[in-house]
Amino acid sequence: MQKDYSEQWSEICGAYSKPLSELNELNTKMLSELYEKGNACIKNITNAKRPEEFVSSQLKFAMDSSACTVEYFQDLLALLKNSSTDMTKSYGNYANDAIKNSTNAFTGKHKATTEK
Repeated sequence: MQKDYSEQWSEICGAYSKPLSELNELNTKMLSELYEKGNACIKNITNAKRPEEFVSSQLKFAMDSSACTVEYFQDLLALLKNSSTDMTKSYGNYANDAIKNSTNAFTGKHKATTEK
């Protein structure tokens, strides 16, 4: 009983920790891309000689940043979708096993085996 509980708890924790590490990687990637693009655009803005160059450099920075942000949110939504499916499956397995075990304990039958 205790072993099954530990294995199920480990599976649930794994389902929660994997998306968090993927989210951390996604955030790090996003921030590094924005930093690199921001530095390049700041150099262009500071080297602008005319107002047109200044405005075009700002517009380029805004467009690059917005494209990077859209890509980030697409990746984020895909990550959330996949992780919620995994977490729901893991927790659903745990809940089903708990219901089976409690029903068996109530009726006096032996513990049901888990189906995977």
